[in-house]
Amino acid sequence: MTKKVIQVIKDNLLIELFTEELPPDSLETLSHQFGEAIASELISRNLVTKSDFQTYATPRRIAVNIKSVIDEAEDEEKLIKLMPYSVGFDENNKPTQPLLKKISSIDEAIKTEDLEIKEDKGQKFIYVTKKIKGIKLVYLPTIETKILSQPIHSFLSIIHACCSRPNVILVVNSANGPFGLITKLFRIPTAINVD
Repeated sequence: MTKKVIQVIKDNLLIELFTEELPPDSLETLSHQFGEAIASELISRNLVTKSDFQTYATPRRIAVNIKSVIDEAEDEEKLIKLMPYSVGFDENNKPTQPLLKKISSIDEAIKTEDLEIKEDKGQKFIYVTKKIKGIKLVYLPTIETKILSQPIHSFLSIIHACCSRPNVILVVNSANGPFGLITKLFRIPTAINVD
């Protein structure tokens, strides 16, 4: 088995959220909660090791600057509990249809030989270990002008996302709506947040 070597590059990550008018008395609390939520999610995804961030707020925007974010998290293995043994296998120890459906919904490459049977509180359960690819942060360029920055960055982001073949794409900001035609050409389900 080969182990992937990842070059660890740590950098700061700034996330800025534009909003409707926020109550001035709540700015500090809201920005801190925003920072905590982002930092804890990055910790859970193994992109940062500790919650080290600084928040900023104005009535129309909140931002968080997270320190020492790595570009790519390592792959990890996750033990997934599928179902009770009595549901997954029949009296002849053959896999049942619900088990086969559950396996194929997780990963088509999983075979019944890959399953593990473990006891939990006096009952046997079926488990499978799935390798989960580590998240990789991608920084895309743009042309830094007031008019072109956002549409060029959005266009490049959509092209990158389509070429990465995700299950679904979430597009934020209705101004990016026309780029939904590109995702339609690639036949990738797309949701556009128009709020």
